[in-house]
Amino acid sequence: MRYMTGLCVFFGTLVLACEETSGQSAECASATQSVEHINIEGLNAEMVDVLQEIVKCLPSEEAAQEHAENIGANAAVGIQLILKDLYLNTPPDLATLRTLGAENLNIVLHPRRDVFTHSTLLTEAVRQANYAWTMALLQSGADPNGSGSLMAYVAVTEIWDPRSKWTALFQDGAPAIPFLQAYLDFGGYLNTTQDGGYGNAPLIRSPVGNLAATVFLLEQGADPWLTENPPRRLNFNSTMMGRYIFGSLAADFNEIMYVLVTRGLYTPPPQPVYQPLVHDFYLESLEELSDASGPERRHKLWTLQKVVSAMIARNAFEPSQRMLELLASNPIPDDEGGWVLPEGQLHQDYDDARVGATLGSNVW
Repeated sequence: MRYMTGLCVFFGTLVLACEETSGQSAECASATQSVEHINIEGLNAEMVDVLQEIVKCLPSEEAAQEHAENIGANAAVGIQLILKDLYLNTPPDLATLRTLGAENLNIVLHPRRDVFTHSTLLTEAVRQANYAWTMALLQSGADPNGSGSLMAYVAVTEIWDPRSKWTALFQDGAPAIPFLQAYLDFGGYLNTTQDGGYGNAPLIRSPVGNLAATVFLLEQGADPWLTENPPRRLNFNSTMMGRYIFGSLAADFNEIMYVLVTRGLYTPPPQPVYQPLVHDFYLESLEELSDASGPERRHKLWTLQKVVSAMIARNAFEPSQRMLELLASNPIPDDEGGWVLPEGQLHQDYDDARVGATLGSNVW
């Protein structure tokens, strides 16, 4: 039995359809005939199209075979053949995958040469941005927490909407969300700190540029103050919320925090040592930018004033008299400042040519 691939829409339901591959390197052939399918619920038509477009394929059987032998250098030939089919976007055969057993499904792959030192079948499916294969492996018993929940860390850092420019300040990482939802649905740890087996970074801290994934994980209940490091001032930045607060001299970090605060996703740190630092780091940034002049620094000050004011309004902390004085001393008017993101949006418009934290006209 051969594998199925591709994504099609039938009466509003996303279907993974069997198809022939065309040997393209960046895109996979569109579905031509449905032999069997797996229903995917809860995705709108636009996301269906994006998931179909982002699947990666290698250009030839020879290239796929070579890559499979490299990534699966420590694996049996049968596993390498499965990897080859994945790299060619050959349809995943559920019956075959289910016969592999947990040991083979979850084998830690050690490439002969690559930028990473280990992977798994499930992680390779995510790395190929192949939702069909990801679901097939999960349904066959692959462990979403395998190798330190590596699949989830890869999803939040490597999957993007192809319409989104890599130069954009806020790339659209929403296509990672179906992969994260599958990860959680099959038992993935929301508050893991395994860093995909590479360290101890929390999953919620990993999607630095993926605002959509950050919002999604927080909405699922991820702990924004999670850290494996002992709670002391030097480790404040090792938490997800701490990083954005500590980095509040950066306009994009302030914009992210404003989104999180206004969506009700900010929660005060449970660690007593961190609680006063939220106020203190914002105070330090206000002091630094208090005499801001010129477009870039005044824009940074505007974003800082907006996020601090939003946090005060929501009782995130009690402002000191000095903080109130600084907020009043050099107020930047809204018609001078401006967000890159329009209100309610989690990524930069695809036709927005602005790069970096520059003055804009989309004021919330």
